[in-house]
Amino acid sequence: ERLAAADGGLRRLQEAVAQDMARIRELEAARSEANAAAEQAREESITLAEQEEERRAIMEAALERLQKQSATDKARIRELLAGQDEAEHAAEGLLQELEAQRAAR
Repeated sequence: ERLAAADGGLRRLQEAVAQDMARIRELEAARSEANAAAEQAREESITLAEQEEERRAIMEAALERLQKQSATDKARIRELLAGQDEAEHAAEGLLQELEAQRAAR
């Protein structure tokens, strides 16, 4: 009777160990999946950071080009205005000369 009880106890213990081992394998698989997901998230985060840095560099370069173009445009406008002033001054001089010639006649 004791032997049968011990044998039953041993079987229950073996079943408990088998269940524990199965649970350990499940936990190890879950840990492995979690590690893989964390690694993928880390890689995606790095990729996103790299993409953001690339976008920032493109935007800065575009802004710099716009600023240079704006400075060039401003300089060209100043040149055109100076040319216009010279042309107006020359036209006024010609008008005065014509008026003086008319008055002389």
